[in-house]
Amino acid sequence: MVEAGGLRLLARRGGDGPTVVLLHGHPRTSSTWHRVAPLLVAQRRTVICLDLPGYGRSDKPAPQPDHRRIPNGSAPATSSPRCRTSVTMSSTYRAGLTIDYADELADRQSARRVRQPLMVLWSTLDDLEDLYGDPLGIWRSWADHVFGHGIRSPHHIAEHAPDELAAALGVFLNGDRAN
Repeated sequence: MVEAGGLRLLARRGGDGPTVVLLHGHPRTSSTWHRVAPLLVAQRRTVICLDLPGYGRSDKPAPQPDHRRIPNGSAPATSSPRCRTSVTMSSTYRAGLTIDYADELADRQSARRVRQPLMVLWSTLDDLEDLYGDPLGIWRSWADHVFGHGIRSPHHIAEHAPDELAAALGVFLNGDRAN
């Protein structure tokens, strides 16, 4: 367990090497990564998988009207100077009409952008592209250096295409930032 913002979070850790943090989306847990984490460990990485607040074996904070689960500024797994990269499955269902929308408006008004390299991977066997268009195009409106590709998989890539996902993450984590 690790502590962040007064909450205890389950943290699974394995491997030895540069650290990568894997975060799950809604309504999953750290076990989302059970097929990918060993492949990244085999690439000589330290892998940390967290149960985010409210999920799995992590503390369950009281619900908040704005849907925030952890205080801003808390970064339990990334506080190590060795950790420079995190991998996350987007939590798109959480609070789109409340705090997420307010945060998006504030970010857009302040021209806030993601400056770090951003790899976007998505499943090609669901309806994401049909509903929203080109995922890379969407993220380019938010980030300076975006690249990535679809992976032939149903919705949960980490479960259905772990080899392809781990290979793509390995390329990214090794510093290859080309499309």
